[in-house]
Amino acid sequence: MGVYDKKFGGYRTNPYAMKGVGDILGCVNSVFVSWEIKAKSKQSADQKLFQQRLERHGGKYYLIHSVEEAKASLVDLGIT
Repeated sequence: MGVYDKKFGGYRTNPYAMKGVGDILGCVNSVFVSWEIKAKSKQSADQKLFQQRLERHGGKYYLIHSVEEAKASLVDLGIT
């Protein structure tokens, strides 16, 4: 999304940033992990592509809609 700029009246984005990257990123036990947090909306095409690429290379991707799903992702990763 970027940073809101009052003078511009909109969001400034980084043209060099990779689109579709999850909201939270981390590395757990040498595995790259991405959590995409969604309240109501669905994944964009860029987010789906990022998920496919990440999982193809051995990373973990979690689409989170609730606290329960977030907790389940931590259990899956062996954090709890």
